[in-house]
Amino acid sequence: MEKTMRVTGKGKLSVKPDMIRLLLDATKVCETYEEALRQSSEQTEELKRCFEGLGFARTDLKTLRFNVDTEYENYRDENNVWKNRFLGYRFTHNMKLEFDADNERLGRVLYALTQTEVSPEFRINYTIKDTEAAKNKLLAKAVADSKEKAKVLAEHGPRARIIAAEKVTVGGIGGFLARHHYEVTVELPPRGRRRASGEPDAHKEAGIAALLERAEQAEA
Repeated sequence: MEKTMRVTGKGKLSVKPDMIRLLLDATKVCETYEEALRQSSEQTEELKRCFEGLGFARTDLKTLRFNVDTEYENYRDENNVWKNRFLGYRFTHNMKLEFDADNERLGRVLYALTQTEVSPEFRINYTIKDTEAAKNKLLAKAVADSKEKAKVLAEHGPRARIIAAEKVTVGGIGGFLARHHYEVTVELPPRGRRRASGEPDAHKEAGIAALLERAEQAEA
């Protein structure tokens, strides 16, 4: 009978941010749908000209989301009854501008934004360019840690085989400020038993990369 033991592998990785992501939100209420589209186009053009003056290409400003919705307000009529009044069409344009981490350049960008008539709301994110490489390093640390624990606890050495991986999220709100770790299932064959020549090796067949990818997809 096969024995299975679950151990938790944890990996820690510190990476210095090398990219700034500036998120911009432009919005306005217009009387007609056509006017909303025109105003949005004019605001976007003004922002592109602003960033061009700072050495950016026009294509560096990218759209994340754009929509136009009807806008209403609540009011009380002469009989003190609440009603809705149509105000017009509100467009919302969410954009991003990414560049190498440089706080001096960021300062120039923010100052230039305050000089435009658009005056969009903005948020600043510090991140890394190659998130995939950082994730792979973190996963490798977690896998190595879990396998080492299994070897030590079970005293089965290299006979322990990784057959499944699961990403676990703890705390946070919608993933923000959450802590992540990976739980890896290790199969421990009974002492003295060897795998038959035709018996598949789950580790070799699936591969640890595939198992971790499944864990990522399951978490998403």
